[in-house]
Amino acid sequence: MKRYLLVIGLVLTTLFPLAQSAHAATCLSITKWYPTEVLKGNERDTGKLTYVSAKAVRSPDFKKVYFVAIKFKAAGVRNQIGVWAVSGKLPQKAGDLAGLTLAINPIAQHFTVWSDGNKTQAQIALNDRSVAAAIKCLRNNT
Repeated sequence: MKRYLLVIGLVLTTLFPLAQSAHAATCLSITKWYPTEVLKGNERDTGKLTYVSAKAVRSPDFKKVYFVAIKFKAAGVRNQIGVWAVSGKLPQKAGDLAGLTLAINPIAQHFTVWSDGNKTQAQIALNDRSVAAAIKCLRNNT
């Protein structure tokens, strides 16, 4: 019986990481152009937002949707990380942007005028796994 439980335990611990890695997002580089354009949509009371860095992931749940985590500076606060979703192609230069841009996390919603992704037909929630994946990519700079 002990041997049987040991084998089951080994099999489960071996399979569990594989199941997680099957859903792991690939970190994508993004040029400075799109994040800078997003930050131009700042709320009037936040002042100018300055781009620091950005990373993106493709959503496994939504067709042709990318989640972009942007680190930026704002007057009077430490660096902030906002997450926006963009539909269509991942924009790298002017002319690439063909879809919607939605503010996903509270930082993005507070500092910019972009529509709240959870209040649109898309209903993209803060707990969407791609939000955490994009932030992780940005923090790990991978």
